[in-house]
Amino acid sequence: MVATTEARPEARAEPLQSALDQQRRKRAIKRLKEKRDFKWTLGVYLVFNSLLVVDWLIFDRSEGFWPGWIIAIWGLFMVVWAWNLYGASRPVSEEEIEHEMESLRESAGEGDDRGRPC
Repeated sequence: MVATTEARPEARAEPLQSALDQQRRKRAIKRLKEKRDFKWTLGVYLVFNSLLVVDWLIFDRSEGFWPGWIIAIWGLFMVVWAWNLYGASRPVSEEEIEHEMESLRESAGEGDDRGRPC
């Protein structure tokens, strides 16, 4: 009797799944660190700019509201960072892909006819 050395499909899929899980874990750890860094910087932003406003209220009221420039410029960078971290960098889901494909079909006048080429 000859023994076959043919690998089971499940056995071949396990290392691939494990590699995918490791990649996802690395990405998740990276995103968690980025979120922690953002929250820390946001706290520094709030405390530092609050101190600038208090300084302006106590000492420089006759001048224009100069802390506004720092708050606005730094705040703009914080908004961009938050957008990249919480909004734009979110992975596209399968539902969103299907929805977009359906929208493209409808705009091309194809409707539900999925057999027609584009």
